[in-house]
Amino acid sequence: LYVRQQASKIGFPLSVVNPSTVVGGQATGETEQIGGFGHLVGMTRRKLMLFIPGGKKYWLPMVSDVVLGDTIVYLAQMRNVRSKTYSFTPNKTESMNMIELSRLVSTQLQILKPRLTIPTSVIKIILTLGVGKFFNIPTGTIGFVSKKVFDNQATNQLIREMGISEIFNESLLPNIVSDLDYRLTYSDETEM
Repeated sequence: LYVRQQASKIGFPLSVVNPSTVVGGQATGETEQIGGFGHLVGMTRRKLMLFIPGGKKYWLPMVSDVVLGDTIVYLAQMRNVRSKTYSFTPNKTESMNMIELSRLVSTQLQILKPRLTIPTSVIKIILTLGVGKFFNIPTGTIGFVSKKVFDNQATNQLIREMGISEIFNESLLPNIVSDLDYRLTYSDETEM
């Protein structure tokens, strides 16, 4: 807020980029950050995802790391910049809901698909009561799951100008899940 206020005061154009959950964007699905979506994959592979957070109205907005990086570079080199905020989320109506996403992850990991949905408010309470620490699940994990529709018109217009067709390509999800599964399996060995 302070940076926005000062930029406005002196007439400095400020581009603010608000990314959703950042995942791999290459054909390999390589996702170096194992937080965010990686927590969902990790809990599923540990057979702790016996339920679906939120249900059909909820989703996990994701952005490709390549699209996000390319856009930041583009904005940094742009001339005649106007102050704008870019919300890097795909369109909710064109994205998987939490039921579809949870089942895709389970299928990819060859684990029994969850059927029961639990409200996110209940999950937050359970995690803050200490269950999260017991199972090594960060309490903020559920914060990535949302039922909100984000205004991404400015972002969509910007990426079209760049020649990019979409913020995130869901067809990469099986590769992303496989990459995260590999990283989570061998993370202890790579830290040595």
